[in-house]
Amino acid sequence: MLLNVCLSTAYVERARGLIERGATAAGRGVDGIELGMMIVVSPDEDSSAGKDRARRFIAVYLAMFPNIARETGLPAELLAGLSSAVRDDGVEAGAALIDDAVVDSLTAAGTPDECRERLDAYRRAGIELPVLIPLEGAIDAAIETLGETPV
Repeated sequence: MLLNVCLSTAYVERARGLIERGATAAGRGVDGIELGMMIVVSPDEDSSAGKDRARRFIAVYLAMFPNIARETGLPAELLAGLSSAVRDDGVEAGAALIDDAVVDSLTAAGTPDECRERLDAYRRAGIELPVLIPLEGAIDAAIETLGETPV
């Protein structure tokens, strides 16, 4: 099973619980169910640069996909403001509303060590197959610094 991008580890834990309950109700075990997730990665030696790339992606993605935005657990006021800002004033206006805590919650962005820490948090939450989605400008860095991240 593959979970969507821009969701937190808390979402992963909730989803895993629902999957386990569904499997049990169907008389099946969860051993044969591998849980994967698309995870935005934006490694950069400059933590702020990596997070800024992710901030812009988050703004666009959550503005375009309100169903995913609702699952983030972010306040409704922030989500409404984000959608309006992106629609009315563009990506940079929406990105300005996304703080580092949101970036850290929904992506693996920042220094390579910060990215590895976030990927480890997703694994602890139950992700067995992280599918890394490197952002434009971070593709080479993702390959070079996260390509050998243990599974």
